[in-house]
Amino acid sequence: MHGQYRPAESVALDLGLDGRDARADRFVDVDGTVTPGVENTGGTVLSVSPGAYYNAVGGLWIFLRGQLPVVKSLRGAQDVKPTVTGGLQLELL
Repeated sequence: MHGQYRPAESVALDLGLDGRDARADRFVDVDGTVTPGVENTGGTVLSVSPGAYYNAVGGLWIFLRGQLPVVKSLRGAQDVKPTVTGGLQLELL
């Protein structure tokens, strides 16, 4: 879930809440034996996700977004750290 605010024609500020809830993985051995609930897999993560977009030219936008985990309920020995993603977005229509 995200919302954007455009303080200027070429700038958009984004704020959202990203999340996932995953069941534990399953493993199927070569003989067909299924191991349900593989250790250290699955769980819930909710992250606050701020971002900024800049309209470089035409429909081409440059963006930078982060994900800052605020809720982590993970199974076993695993963790989720803050991330930053950058990229290009092209609006065709």
